[in-house]
Amino acid sequence: MERESFNAAAESVTEEFMHQAIIGTMARGWESKSVEAQQEDARRTNVAGKPRLTREEADRLREKESLRLSLQRVIQEIEHSHNARHRAMLEQAQAELQRKMAELEG
Repeated sequence: MERESFNAAAESVTEEFMHQAIIGTMARGWESKSVEAQQEDARRTNVAGKPRLTREEADRLREKESLRLSLQRVIQEIEHSHNARHRAMLEQAQAELQRKMAELEG
């Protein structure tokens, strides 16, 4: 009798474990479908919301952003520079970056 109750308990635990494993797998499957749907919606929104850039426009945009970030870094370095020669070099770099940015704008 004791052995039968042990076997029944073990079978119940095994069934519960299998049930949890199946539900867990199914839940992850549903979750990944939801993520895929969200990614597809985001992709669709980006394509519909923004005009597609040509290669030249994209290159120009990247160059402008690169110059902007470089200028930002140089300005921060000027603010923290204590050496007059280093500061002069940074100010020349700042002027050059600003010139390049103006050239890209025009």
